[in-house]
Amino acid sequence: MAGGTYISVVEFAPKVRALSIHTFGASGDPKSRHFMDQSPLYARGEFKPSQLTLDEVRANLEASYHPGEERRKP
Repeated sequence: MAGGTYISVVEFAPKVRALSIHTFGASGDPKSRHFMDQSPLYARGEFKPSQLTLDEVRANLEASYHPGEERRKP
């Protein structure tokens, strides 16, 4: 077998916290800067924080859009 892997470590406490990593990157598009961006972290055995709330997601957006609209930077 071969392919990408997603690994996540989650702490279920009063405030849930999670760390995650894709073995390569979050995009399947070789032209995307996110195609292999997580592989150096994975090679070092590191994780990145996971955004779990809408506020955390919005604070870390690179772009947002609604179907039928043009994408825009936050």
